Amino acid sequence: MASAPAIHFTSTVYDFGKVNEDAEVDCYFQFTNEGTGILEVTDVSPSCGCMKTIGWDPQTKPGQTGIIAIRYNSEHYIGDFAKSVWVDCNDTNQPKITLEIKGNVWRAIELKPPSAVLNLCTEVPSTTTTVRLISHLDEPLFLSEPKVSGATVSVQLQTNQPGKEYQLIVGSPLPMPARSQQGLITLKSSRTNEPLVQIRTYVNVSPVLMAIPMQIKLPPLPLTSAYTNKFWVRNNGTNELVLSDPLVNADGVHVEIKPDPNSSTPLSVITVFPAGFDLPPGSDLQLRLKSNDPLFPSLTVPILQAPRAGER
Repeated sequence: MASAPAIHFTSTVYDFGKVNEDAEVDCYFQFTNEGTGILEVTDVSPSCGCMKTIGWDPQTKPGQTGIIAIRYNSEHYIGDFAKSVWVDCNDTNQPKITLEIKGNVWRAIELKPPSAVLNLCTEVPSTTTTVRLISHLDEPLFLSEPKVSGATVSVQLQTNQPGKEYQLIVGSPLPMPARSQQGLITLKSSRTNEPLVQIRTYVNVSPVLMAIPMQIKLPPLPLTSAYTNKFWVRNNGTNELVLSDPLVNADGVHVEIKPDPNSSTPLSVITVFPAGFDLPPGSDLQLRLKSNDPLFPSLTVPILQAPRAGER
């Protein structure tokens, strides 16, 4: 009978218990090769960017043990945590194994949401958002008036529960800025070891209509077979969007506007370029759509040509 490896983990769950805010935790999974052949662990893939693989034993002889080490970064997390790690190996009975890392992250001050995000467009030139600051300290928490850097937002501090809960009312810049902004709201607190509370602020200025992706990229011309492209149109305005009259400034291209109910962006545009499609290099090719938005009556999507053979 041919020799075969067999992997067995002491535990497939690593519970790190409770850690304080922004701590890094090293998690170790021990396994044993209970088979008769050499065990090879070929890949270890954490399911989240908050985890990274420190290392693992790639080969383990029969009867010997190995280790898989994962580092978890608790930054931006609060409360219960549970994430998976996938392990690939040459055990034919279980070639892909799921490990779990879980625990609880404690923060002295909880931000809900963790940042202030303001989305603007010509239809929505101003808006406000609220960030709650909740203290989990035993002693009362007191805050100073906020200061803002990097963004021209307005900020008002309100007390919901003295010493325990506050909220920031963040207003967008007036008038609406021409470009997006990022900033930082800083408050001094009564905590002696970490006296500053900081909230990141994002002012996103977007057009009412946005193609995602913003360009159509063609394969090298002439096309040896028909080429189909699909993109979505995001409506950042408040009115229901209707698109019509799609047109490409080249012959033979078919364009169809279709609802896409399974997408977070429910309008898609499908463009089909026929086999043999060709244009002179450097041609200004674009797709144009009409819309029912009076402030944004049309949307133009550039169509880019890939370098031809010998042009690279």
